[in-house]
Amino acid sequence: MFVVKRDTILTFLDGISVCSPDARVFIRDDGLETIHVDTANVAVARIYLPADSFVEYPELEEGMIIGLNVDPLKKMVKAMGEELKITIEGIHLLVNDGTIKFDSRMLDVNAIRRTPPMPDGNLPECARVSGEILNKAVTVSGLVGDIVTLKKTGNVLALLAEGALDTVTIPITYDAKKDSPDALSLFSLEFLKSFAKQVKDSSEVVISNTTDSVVRIDGIVNGVNITYALAPRIEAEE
Repeated sequence: MFVVKRDTILTFLDGISVCSPDARVFIRDDGLETIHVDTANVAVARIYLPADSFVEYPELEEGMIIGLNVDPLKKMVKAMGEELKITIEGIHLLVNDGTIKFDSRMLDVNAIRRTPPMPDGNLPECARVSGEILNKAVTVSGLVGDIVTLKKTGNVLALLAEGALDTVTIPITYDAKKDSPDALSLFSLEFLKSFAKQVKDSSEVVISNTTDSVVRIDGIVNGVNITYALAPRIEAEE
């Protein structure tokens, strides 16, 4: 049996749902992990919930893979108490808060897209900022346009957005890593807004990128390790 705080497991489920409504979750001695890609193959998420972030974590003789239908599970967990007991019986995931007992039928893992590799783990780190700062910069960018440029020049990392008539530049930090290469990449804002929202409560978010490359965002929220990677938008030459 797993015992976990509601907010912890909600953070895990929220992190998954940014890219996919379902997921193959690997249960191992060291915790729960899922790596999955969105249907357009432009965004990848790795969500890892370590065993030590649980109130109680069972000793496992061997690992297992389960298929989660995330959205209905999220809705029910939000309505439950602060501490949850979770057990797995056959194809059933049982969640109990001492009052509410929820039985979620798990998905066939073979019907869920296979786990992709997490791209560009060796991307150069650009900067470290709070999740709150990143979320504000991305949110302000969205007031002008739905495409943003991530630009690093020296020790400055900024977002640039351009609309039909307006442009805006939002510095993310003036303390970017000077020894990392300058970078310039274009991204669709839709996923960046979701990513930034999920890590906004992280005290430190690591942003990694090079020119015309994937951007990788790493943060920790409620004991959950959250990593997102987004492919750049390539504009066709006229």
